[in-house]
Amino acid sequence: MYRITRNTALNRVTVTYDGPCNYSVYVFWKELTEAVQFAKCAGEHFDVLVDHTATSIMSPERTAKSEDMAPWCIKNGLRKSANIVPSAVVRMQLQRMTGNNEQFSFFETLREAEEWLAI
Repeated sequence: MYRITRNTALNRVTVTYDGPCNYSVYVFWKELTEAVQFAKCAGEHFDVLVDHTATSIMSPERTAKSEDMAPWCIKNGLRKSANIVPSAVVRMQLQRMTGNNEQFSFFETLREAEEWLAI
């Protein structure tokens, strides 16, 4: 499953995955878009911090359904997306899903991710 939180003071959405990707992509998408609208209420841009520490390799069907998320985020004001991804295989999947766009960076620790977002 996952947990989505928002921080309007930082214009940030945080997504924490805590197990297998067996949830509805459509429900996740709805919750993410709502969180983005709240997070960017103080401005036109937002950041995303994603913790993929517990994410397993995703099926091709799952990645295909998720590929629209990165372009949507960019179109709707994404400044930066910091992704904590200790798994090299999951990192490669995510890089492919985000089109290797430089707005999406990948880190091994929360500290590294937060420092990059603070710049």
